[in-house]
Amino acid sequence: MVVKRYERFQESQHILAPDQNHKRWVFLNIIAIVVGLIGSLISVAFHYLLDLFEIFFRNIFLPLVTINIGPYNLGYIILAVLGGVIVGFLTNKVSEESKGSGIGEVIESSVLARGKIKKKTPFIKAVTSATTVSTASAGREGPVALMGGSVGSFIGNTLKLNPQQIRLLIASGVAAAVAGTFNAPLGGAIFSLEVLFNGIGVFSSIPVFLASVVGAVVSSNIIGTEQLFAFEFAPELFHSSQYILIAIFGIIMGVVGFFWVSLFKIIAKQFHNRKINNYLKPILGAGIAGVIIMLYPSAGLLGTGYDGILKSLDGTIVPWLMIILGVLKMISTAFTIGSGNSGGVFGPSLYIGCMFGGVFGHILQYLFPSIVINNKIYMIIGMASMFAAAAQSPINMSIMIPELTKDFWLIPMIMLACGFSFLISWIFLNRSSIYTIKFELRGLKLKVGTLFILQDMSISELIKEPHIKIHKESTVKEFCEISQEYGFKNLPVMDMGKLLGIINIEDCMNISEEKWGQMTIEQLIRRNVPIINQFAKIQDAIDKMVEYNTKKLVVVQKRDTDLVVGLIDVEDISDMFKNLRKLLK
Repeated sequence: MVVKRYERFQESQHILAPDQNHKRWVFLNIIAIVVGLIGSLISVAFHYLLDLFEIFFRNIFLPLVTINIGPYNLGYIILAVLGGVIVGFLTNKVSEESKGSGIGEVIESSVLARGKIKKKTPFIKAVTSATTVSTASAGREGPVALMGGSVGSFIGNTLKLNPQQIRLLIASGVAAAVAGTFNAPLGGAIFSLEVLFNGIGVFSSIPVFLASVVGAVVSSNIIGTEQLFAFEFAPELFHSSQYILIAIFGIIMGVVGFFWVSLFKIIAKQFHNRKINNYLKPILGAGIAGVIIMLYPSAGLLGTGYDGILKSLDGTIVPWLMIILGVLKMISTAFTIGSGNSGGVFGPSLYIGCMFGGVFGHILQYLFPSIVINNKIYMIIGMASMFAAAAQSPINMSIMIPELTKDFWLIPMIMLACGFSFLISWIFLNRSSIYTIKFELRGLKLKVGTLFILQDMSISELIKEPHIKIHKESTVKEFCEISQEYGFKNLPVMDMGKLLGIINIEDCMNISEEKWGQMTIEQLIRRNVPIINQFAKIQDAIDKMVEYNTKKLVVVQKRDTDLVVGLIDVEDISDMFKNLRKLLK
């Protein structure tokens, strides 16, 4: 029994690489392509679903509740409140996982749940997010990413793949859905790898890129290939001295990104800690957003904000109004999502960056008219550097924004600004991001790079020593004496060199102390305790604890499953994180 479990464990320690098993590696890539195909179809379906919801809420319902008081339409408040009522009911009664952006849920499933996403979550997420985007201030990338990732989770778990491979399929689904939504195959792949894996490995990137390409191709053939933001950059009008100004702008956007994430966290924390009925929280948050949207309803504060970005690029929005709109979008989005409504933060972050970039560009053009010929460049760079700072994803933004504008001359400038904005926000946010706030509110210290750290760090230093074992014929009294001397609550139980299980000191407390000297521990053995290799990674230990619903694992040598090295429990992992946080501080 133990040997078979160990063989299954050995098989789960890595994502298959081509030199390890060609057939299974090819199989994994084929499955990733299938995930990409389904993920792209989901992104297309959500695209049309969102169109239907916007038609109903904005074109049919809003005129019915229009109440004009001067230049203001109170109908926007009623519209937002209705959306909050619908979302509050669904998230509290049907699927609590449908709250928030969706990216956080994907990260949580990857780190803490062995890549498992509840089957009903993507369906409820589609409805709640379409409602929120249509009635308040939110983006669409997070919900689409969750829906795409759920495809990878479902297929991976159905095929009984190991946790690492399931995570890879989740990343493939996310990449395909995001690529299909924005027609950005490279940006979709890097978004998934940078946000979920916090790094790009050669082998792990191949299935994700394949799925992303499939997602973009399928989606573009159904929806079309029209670019999201029309922008034409004339390289001959760009003065090389602007690189200095762009670097300064990147630093400024890092500070603005820090302010944006901090504001989001403060508002989300207030809703999380206040003793308000959970059904009322999304209604209250959406209502406040509705008041803000009412002030400038046609400037992009409603929904994703893409229409406001296009108006800025067209020169429709004047510079002095841009900074006001940028701040208002921060507040309205923070109240919408932070209160428990459903939607992403990608679109709103681009909007905020565009507005601040527009203000900075106009100022630079006024100060240096001979150098800054086209101030709209800073709107595009602002979009990229803002999200790079907020989500800690500079590489993704350096690629994705040029893909969205179809102008790759901008890559060097965007890379420079994103590098500085990321660095500043990384320092001030202490490795947090707008996607990790939900974990921090729940007391989980999952920060940027957590998944990468868990997959990279070995459990070898967490094993409890000394490596004491006890024979099944030992008495309860002997076990209690050893436990008291060394301070161990658990010990591995052996017989003829074979591991039988473990014994816990708590099991002895139910037995009269008078019987300790005559009674052996054989009757108290907890059998079928999962084992783990001494060189396994921390993420593997967490996965195994979740799989077997246990807080303890027996650690064995790599080549001898009966040679017990020690024990590890969930408290050891928790203590490791506490020490690591102290070290980082």
